[in-house]
Amino acid sequence: MTAYQVGQIFGAFLAALLIVSVVFYVFKRRSISFRSVLTHKVVIVASLLGAVLNVFVRGLPAEPGEPVRAMTNDEMISFYAGCVDKGKARLDETAAKQHCACVISEIQNTFTPRQFRESTEEIARTGEVNQGMVAIVRKCEVAPP
Repeated sequence: MTAYQVGQIFGAFLAALLIVSVVFYVFKRRSISFRSVLTHKVVIVASLLGAVLNVFVRGLPAEPGEPVRAMTNDEMISFYAGCVDKGKARLDETAAKQHCACVISEIQNTFTPRQFRESTEEIARTGEVNQGMVAIVRKCEVAPP
């Protein structure tokens, strides 16, 4: 876990602490000081549970600047192997590899993971490739030898 992720979790704890403290303070009808509320064990436990629940529900925060890729590594490997095999029918192996690497790169830069999944599900369901994928394949076309 990186410092950034620890900071995100700590921020979630502080947010939960503030919300629970205000609710507890109002519930006690302001009979105790807000400082006492912040250190009350019920408030601390509820805030910790809120932060832990937040991490379990949302998962660990992503690193800043981490690219969101349309395909996982396993999907890229599988796609690349299938693409090269099909590409060898009309191109030499080097050109087929170049074409497939370009297609994968363009897919990663064009689609979000959700858009890519929807696109592949549509292709599987209808048997037709959508125009976005066709445009990517055409953009990466390599002239046959």
